[in-house]
Amino acid sequence: MDNDALTNLIAANLKAVLQAKGLNASAWAKAAGMGHTGVRDIIEKKVRNPTYRTLVSLAHAARVDIRAITVSPDYADLPPDDVEALLLLSQLEPQERQILLGGAQGMIDARRKTREVNDEGQS
Repeated sequence: MDNDALTNLIAANLKAVLQAKGLNASAWAKAAGMGHTGVRDIIEKKVRNPTYRTLVSLAHAARVDIRAITVSPDYADLPPDDVEALLLLSQLEPQERQILLGGAQGMIDARRKTREVNDEGQS
C-alpha cells in the first residue's frame, strides 16, 4: 500500500469512528493529547503521516481497537485494560517491546504445557 492509499485509509477510518462513536473531532483530539484541530487535520489530509503513537492515542481516547483506525472501523471496542496495554506498548522502544513480548510468549507456553501435563494426569 502506498503512502497516499494509507493516508486515505486512515482518514476514512477516523471519519467512520468519529461518526460511529458520535464524537466531536475537537474533543477527541484533545482527549488524545493533540491540538484541537488534530483529528480534522488528519481527516482532511493536512497531516499525511500521523505517527503510530498518535493513532494509538486516538484509539485509546475513543476506546476502540487500533485496527479500527489502521485497518477498518468494524473492529470491536476493546476493554479499557487492553487499550491501556496497547498504549503502553506503543511507548516502548522496539527492543524493549520484543523483550516484553518474548516474556509474554514464554508465560503462554508455560501455561499451555502445564495444562497439557494436567490433562495427561487426568486421563
